Amino acid sequence: MFPRRLPANRPPEMFQVLEAEAAANPQNAEAWVQLGNAYFDADQYQKAIDAYEKSLVIDPGNPNVLTDLGVMYRRNKQPEKAVEMFSRAMAADPRHEVSRMNKGIVLLYDLEGRVGGCRGLGGTSGNQSPGDLWRRSNGG
Repeated sequence: MFPRRLPANRPPEMFQVLEAEAAANPQNAEAWVQLGNAYFDADQYQKAIDAYEKSLVIDPGNPNVLTDLGVMYRRNKQPEKAVEMFSRAMAADPRHEVSRMNKGIVLLYDLEGRVGGCRGLGGTSGNQSPGDLWRRSNGG
């Protein structure tokens, strides 16, 4: 089992090792996840997206991967796709708070006024998290 996140000071060869592992074992979802995590940490959005998508073909219901993929879509200036991934993560695990928080952030900050965003949620006092706003927007 790979660690959840790779150390920040990893050598450049780490990408080669992870790419070789994923290529050698293309049905190993965890190998794709770890490659995606490495690209995530290196801010290589499209490469992370590609690796996470390959992982999800094998293991489509992993809420952590869906959430990380959503974050990469947001950073890649694709907020609608980000919301879709966060929604899928929440469907896979309704108690997955990180996906709720991230969805709230995208709705509040990225999609406000374009596709409804968080309109109609009332004020945003300092003690409300984006997850609180999302729950309110969805009747929770």
